[in-house]
Amino acid sequence: MNHYLSKLLKQDNIDLVAIQETHCNTEEQLKQRGKIPGYDPLGATYHHIYGVATYMKSNIDNATLVSTSSNNDIHTDVVQIGSITVSNTYKPPDSSWPFAVIPIRPHPAI
Repeated sequence: MNHYLSKLLKQDNIDLVAIQETHCNTEEQLKQRGKIPGYDPLGATYHHIYGVATYMKSNIDNATLVSTSSNNDIHTDVVQIGSITVSNTYKPPDSSWPFAVIPIRPHPAI
């Protein structure tokens, strides 16, 4: 499956992959299940039902993990690529948004 995903990502020239509902309890479990050839894991949260994982194309070297959080079953990775900030956030349908769950950024953000 991950080789098929890798082929699709390369075909469409995708730089960043944001995955939700990873269903991985630990980093080790994500490493076993979540290998995507040509992409490196940048950040992740771990939960047996929820969880997020963010991957960056291996040849991109100006990407950094800004923060990772898991509060009230809301899972978020925030990464910065150059001057752009990307938030990979998952909220279960039956959970409520707490006030100001995603911080306001002073620059372009997705």
